[in-house]
Amino acid sequence: MPEDLPDVHYMTQQFVDRLCSSVAESDELLDEIKRVVFLAHEPASRLGADDFESLVRFRSSEAQLAVESLNQRLDRLSQDLFVERSLSMRKSTLQRDLDKVKEELARTGESRKRLIRPGGQERADYYTRLSHAISEREQEVQQASRELQAFKKLQTEVERYRRDIFPRLLADLRQVYGEATLSEKEWPAFQPIFAGDPSAILSAKQLAHEQLIESIKARSGRTPTVNSASDELAQCSLSSLRDEHTSVGEQIGTDKKNVQRLEQLNKLVASQDATRRRLEEELARARQSGDRLKTILAERAALYGRFFDLIIEQCNILDQLYEPLAWRLAVATGSSGKLSLRVVRQVDVDAWAQAGESLLDLRKNGEFRGRGALGVAAVRDLVPAWQNGSASEVAAAMEAFRDKYNKTMLAQSIFDQGTDEHQQWVVDLARWLYSTDHIDVHYSIEYEGVAITQLSPGTRGIVLLLLYLALDLEDSRPLIIDQPEENLDPRSVFTELIELFREARLRRQVIIVTHNANLVVNTDVDQVIVASCTKSGSGSPPEFRYECGGLENASIRAQVCDILEGGEAAFRARAKRLRVDIGTR
Repeated sequence: MPEDLPDVHYMTQQFVDRLCSSVAESDELLDEIKRVVFLAHEPASRLGADDFESLVRFRSSEAQLAVESLNQRLDRLSQDLFVERSLSMRKSTLQRDLDKVKEELARTGESRKRLIRPGGQERADYYTRLSHAISEREQEVQQASRELQAFKKLQTEVERYRRDIFPRLLADLRQVYGEATLSEKEWPAFQPIFAGDPSAILSAKQLAHEQLIESIKARSGRTPTVNSASDELAQCSLSSLRDEHTSVGEQIGTDKKNVQRLEQLNKLVASQDATRRRLEEELARARQSGDRLKTILAERAALYGRFFDLIIEQCNILDQLYEPLAWRLAVATGSSGKLSLRVVRQVDVDAWAQAGESLLDLRKNGEFRGRGALGVAAVRDLVPAWQNGSASEVAAAMEAFRDKYNKTMLAQSIFDQGTDEHQQWVVDLARWLYSTDHIDVHYSIEYEGVAITQLSPGTRGIVLLLLYLALDLEDSRPLIIDQPEENLDPRSVFTELIELFREARLRRQVIIVTHNANLVVNTDVDQVIVASCTKSGSGSPPEFRYECGGLENASIRAQVCDILEGGEAAFRARAKRLRVDIGTR
């Protein structure tokens, strides 16, 4: 028993009224049940927690971290899906742009040919080979430069992980598992580190690519000539190719104006060729986006199902935590046997639907026209799986929902297609659709199959007394209850409470303040205390008198008869019905 508890447990009438009239699922009655469950656990199994909620957090912290990580991954997949869908939708545009660039390249090539003087075909062919060699070499330099830049960015990210991310992960571990008895010297061993030395690897890669870029530019240093074939030009330095290209271009041009025009056309060819290469790469990626989309969608469905695996895991944790109380209920008789515990998934459909409706134009024609239509669809198509389905069933239900309503949701967008706002809206829609913050796990406390939040105040009072009289076996303090029959009819008092008080008196002292005859006559009371109050009427405080004794005491019996039964005749009639031997007065 915790040392800070009072020596006597006093249930005032106000306390009972408050607990029995509360309607919130997290009300004081549930809190009291959790307190009893917590105390039912052996101290050694409480993991250092000082209340039930702390114990739940300790036991489910790993699952909660997994849920946070899962939600982050789901959010990233929504971004990836948007990128791939956008790329897939651009296939026809990319093909059209590529065809256009190829046509422009052909026209530019023809324009360049027309600038060549008659009889200069040999130099013209040489000039073309030079242009092609320079373009190929510059592409190699650009590719190596992009890779060099990627290594530099990765190096920066590695340093950020070492400086910020890894220390923060260690801080998170210490916050979640701070109860672990580790010293300040031991905790640093838990900080994540890279398996090797990425800085050394990246430095070597950067040096190698810097040297590669120089070697691409220099090659063997051969000097280009008009008779040089393409493979021979590939061995010339980039600077010599550019110089020769400029010289031959001047020889080809008919005048200075033509030379300038030729130079412009050469730059245009280089720009158009770079665009052609980029479009070909993007088009190739766009043609593969369908397969990547399938992979991302499958991963998202699997992760969404994984969330419900974690939900089931949390249900199992709660089952284990409530096991002491569940065991007592399983072997209980009488009124205690009517109380049951059930793990349920609590689904806030309204919150989920309202978040979705905020992303839709409810004025547009569609399945979700008008407020409330989305919630109706969710109740019909998703709630059964959310509340009772397995991980695979929930994932399948969500995929079916998305396939069924994807077109109408896109059609009811609050932004025009093609705008930047619409692109972000698509990402937000996917985040909302696969969100999980509207689903939680909690224990439903039921009496005769009805959740306690739906019970009448009187029946909630029975549950409260069940808690303290039959289930709170760890508490042996004297229990004082002020008018436990409040809000109960006489039949309920007799059928529900009498046996509870009889059993409780065997392990703890129970003191009842009551006006109910059933509780006095039928609970085998050891002593009855009759209180009376006399007011002097002169402004002085009232005078209280107390008289105590057992029911076998004639004076006590007489007062019980007068106060609770309306007289000895009524009392004897009740005693006769209940077969209680009260002797003679």
